[in-house]
Amino acid sequence: MRSLLKSSVVLFLAGSAVFFCAKNAAAGDDPDVFPVPAFPPFDARKSIKLEDDRYLVEVGRAHGTIARIRDKKGGQELIAEPRLADNFRFTLPIPGKEPLLTIEANYVWGKNQKLSSFDAGANQLTLRWDKPLTNYLGEKYDAAAAMDVQLTPDGILFRLRITNATAYPIGEVFFPLIGGLQGLGASGAEMKATQFIRPAKGDTVVSDPIFRVFTNMPQSWLGDQGPEQFYACPSGEMPAAWMELFAPQRKRSVYMGAHDPGKRPVVLRLELLPGNSQTVREDGNWPRPRELNGLPAGVIACFAHFANSPAGKTYEAPPVLIAVHDGDWHEAQKIYKKSQ
Repeated sequence: MRSLLKSSVVLFLAGSAVFFCAKNAAAGDDPDVFPVPAFPPFDARKSIKLEDDRYLVEVGRAHGTIARIRDKKGGQELIAEPRLADNFRFTLPIPGKEPLLTIEANYVWGKNQKLSSFDAGANQLTLRWDKPLTNYLGEKYDAAAAMDVQLTPDGILFRLRITNATAYPIGEVFFPLIGGLQGLGASGAEMKATQFIRPAKGDTVVSDPIFRVFTNMPQSWLGDQGPEQFYACPSGEMPAAWMELFAPQRKRSVYMGAHDPGKRPVVLRLELLPGNSQTVREDGNWPRPRELNGLPAGVIACFAHFANSPAGKTYEAPPVLIAVHDGDWHEAQKIYKKSQ
């Protein structure tokens, strides 16, 4: 017989990440899965839309955040939690008298910048954030940014340009930040079964059910906010700069790859917000809806580039393609190889 005891939830901080622990949690006290959300009708006052017969993309008018990516053929939303919508982030490191005193984490968050203007065409949307841009403390910097979202025959191509007229170099660039991922499918069970797939040595891949159990990498105990995973590309652990989300029941996948003509090294980074359970439970280690107390939950995925772009120069991030296709990771390999 199942216990009817109610859960008491403890939240604690490790670094700045929030972790959830359930005490005396009954197996049936909380639903095992997140409900599959329904997107509201398009509102031109709040969003800008780019659409063809395959994809629907919506970005927020206020800050230019990537709020929706819909696979029209598969009837599937990639972003399940639009409250975690994001776009880009970069750093302007402030040098100290000694390298040890340099402020590396001087972050400029794109999602916090007011969108200045945009141009919308049939197949491309260009978003602009005019100078000054502000850092996480609200301090102003002589920098501007522009992002292109283009519908191509291969998929949705994202490009970012940062005009840096400050006295500081651009350090790290995170782009595009695709937030609010909870898996693929029409039910919570399907979403939890979604596999995160990345290339490994040779022609092999690694498959991980991150939407049920999100493992925090040991090296990231001082992570930014939530548990994170990161993979350097190219390297022995990840020789090619692509990832895939695969829905086994539907045999449909979402590909995300850095298609950089310069083949600059990048880092694939995943982060679960607002945190995870300290231990794996029957339904995984994601926070249960009751434990969230209204907070949004989801994975944020991006490619990070250690730009080290000089002060006074315009920087262009490695372009990133998102594409939806039938089949599994073998198709993803073909998409990436075609870009090389």
